Amino acid sequence: MKIFLSAVSSQFKDCREKLRSDLSAVGADVVVQEDFQQGPGSLLEKLEQYIAGCDRVIALVGDVYGYEPEESARSLGTARRSYSQWEVFFAQGERLVGPPQPEKALYVYFAAPKFLTGNAVDQRVEVATLQSDFASALRRSGKDWGSFKSLDGLRALVLRDGFRLDDRDPQLRDAPCAAVRGNQNIVVQIAGDGNRVDIHHPHLSLLRYGHFTVRDDIGLLYAQARAIPLFGRDETLQSLETWAQSPNSSISIRVIVGGGGSGKTRLAMDLCDRLSDAGWHAGFLSAAELPRFLAQQNLVTWGWSRPTLVVIDYAAARGQALGIWLKELAGNPGESDKPLRLLLLERHADPKGGWWRDAFRPRRR
Repeated sequence: MKIFLSAVSSQFKDCREKLRSDLSAVGADVVVQEDFQQGPGSLLEKLEQYIAGCDRVIALVGDVYGYEPEESARSLGTARRSYSQWEVFFAQGERLVGPPQPEKALYVYFAAPKFLTGNAVDQRVEVATLQSDFASALRRSGKDWGSFKSLDGLRALVLRDGFRLDDRDPQLRDAPCAAVRGNQNIVVQIAGDGNRVDIHHPHLSLLRYGHFTVRDDIGLLYAQARAIPLFGRDETLQSLETWAQSPNSSISIRVIVGGGGSGKTRLAMDLCDRLSDAGWHAGFLSAAELPRFLAQQNLVTWGWSRPTLVVIDYAAARGQALGIWLKELAGNPGESDKPLRLLLLERHADPKGGWWRDAFRPRRR
């Protein structure tokens, strides 16, 4: 597996070196920006080329901007970006020349205030603002795998998320196994050299909607266009925000029912914006993400690293899948300082039948 590790050296040098060592130890080919300093072509071109051929990009994001390429190296009309910012855009499929390409698997980890305080770097206000805007936009995109307060915390996050045991390898498939019981502690029995071990918990990816580009009049009707501000829903929006932040329950579900075009999706989008600004992981669950998430093992051990809002639009189409997930969540006590909120949106709901019954009816154990 080829991994590109993106980080501003002045703030994350030790983190990058330790992560590179950890990931190399489990069989990954890890490359960092400094590996491209020599040879023909600009650094930006070499970064673009390597990231296009890698399997995964891990990005550490803090409050330091770092170095940026000369204006002549970037495409005409492109905004100022540091090298580390360009690395993220390359991972998202952007190219210096030509149309966008498929995205790479992107794992973004944000440095928490405690880490930033202990690793502060002097920089101009101008570039600090550019980095702050970049980090805010990245958070809104939903590509956030957690935050870290220390080097050890970061290493634990990356090794948790980054690798899966390859059971297609005959040596691993035929190796002796140990039966383990206990309180979710993990015991691994390994024979021989070169084996890879994954201690992996289920992960859920959420979508965040920005501002949809309107190309014709019909586009104004899409909620994602945000063509006009949200009017007349202040009370409802405040009620949802109060529900989300209530300390009364670590896990809670709310359902909004309304006709097509009544503003359910737009209301949820604005709620995601508010909670994201407050440090939440908030976004929409795509049609493909829920079955992928449910296919993972040990969903009861799913642990969200910070307060989380999951919006499920068109809930009727996912009634049975929701029922399976809610059954798993019933065995997860959650944590009071990291609330989980599920917001279901649908045009109709009958508590006596239909998708509501599929999702919420009690199930025998």
